[in-house]
Amino acid sequence: MQPKISIVVPCFNVETYLGVCLDSILEQTFSDFELICVDDCSTDSTADLLRRYLGRFDGRMKIVTHAANRGLGAARNSGLEAASCEWIASVDSDDWVDPPMLEQLYGAALRYGADIVNTGYKKVSADGIVEAEYGYPERVHQLTSGDDLFTLCWPAFWNKLWRKRLFVEHGITFPPTLHDDLATTPRVLSYAQTIAFVPGAPYNYRQRPGSETFSASFRHIASYMSVFGLLERHFATRLASDRELRRQFCTMVESNISYHVGNAGALAAAESYADVAYLAAMGYLTHVERTYGPIDREHPFFEHCYPPSPSAVG
Repeated sequence: MQPKISIVVPCFNVETYLGVCLDSILEQTFSDFELICVDDCSTDSTADLLRRYLGRFDGRMKIVTHAANRGLGAARNSGLEAASCEWIASVDSDDWVDPPMLEQLYGAALRYGADIVNTGYKKVSADGIVEAEYGYPERVHQLTSGDDLFTLCWPAFWNKLWRKRLFVEHGITFPPTLHDDLATTPRVLSYAQTIAFVPGAPYNYRQRPGSETFSASFRHIASYMSVFGLLERHFATRLASDRELRRQFCTMVESNISYHVGNAGALAAAESYADVAYLAAMGYLTHVERTYGPIDREHPFFEHCYPPSPSAVG
């Protein structure tokens, strides 16, 4: 019988964390899934560890191997291509999920007839200490032409359940850049009809040195230029005619750039490079405000996505 959910786990040099990730998937209260692990040409013992787990998943696990390192977006695309189920979930290989996560997401998908189900997450340190928790009240939202496609939810790929056909029917893939999920989630939302939100924070998002999202912020700023350009092209017609969507786009751009511009100033060892990144970011913000209108800095997206001082949990 065909399983219900394909879980995509991109892997690259995660020998230290991968066991925790895979164990958490084994411990799910919902077991009707296939697991697709994509080894993006790891140079440590990641591949050996994946092979050792094959037997523990009772035939439900596949390993896809890249001959060369192609990046997170390409690994996610390979996982989507290998997926055979109606629904897609994802866990980054240095993160882990609480036992009821899949059951909660799939139950909400059936209960609300949703195309996408979104849940909360815990931000944890490299050694697994919970630092903050972010969640949503339970609700179902019918997506319409004027919706918050850019600011409705955190754009991560991993705290959601997705109908696979949204990617397949519209040819949506992850780009080969940092922030590939930010470049992808709004495009998928634009084709969905219903998104459900479930309470709690069953996803554990690990912050660790060396990961893509923890690297120097001027790299992130450069990546944002590419991501925002992709979104501008995809939504060109609607941005030209939809004032509310333009406001949301401006809000998303400013909130993301402001966060990483601040970090670039604090983290950069090469000040001249940080200055270049800063000037590029400010130039793009000027372009956005001139093209699409003023930025709403009071929008709750600022507080939700990048709160200045998230409350500690515990």
